[in-house]
Amino acid sequence: MLYDIDKYTGKFKDKPGMDSAERSKQELFLTWRNFIEDRGHKIEHIELLHELKNIRGMEEMRYNDLLAAGGMALMGAKSSYSDVLKRMDENDYDLSDFVG
Repeated sequence: MLYDIDKYTGKFKDKPGMDSAERSKQELFLTWRNFIEDRGHKIEHIELLHELKNIRGMEEMRYNDLLAAGGMALMGAKSSYSDVLKRMDENDYDLSDFVG
């Protein structure tokens, strides 16, 4: 798992990946909503479309692995992690610039 960059501090987060906290689930649902509005017409994955259509709330996320994984991938695509890695390649940064 990757340690994402905290968008408020610019430093690596304390924990890798994402948790299933209420805030994370809300962000995941918002990410899906925005994706569907912008790019939903391009989705060709039938099982994913069924999960998106049939989910009734965040509490059902545990039964919709495809939906959860896809949402996490969309959220990861918005991460600034790759930008930080590019900057680290271009410059001589000390890891302490991003940790603690």
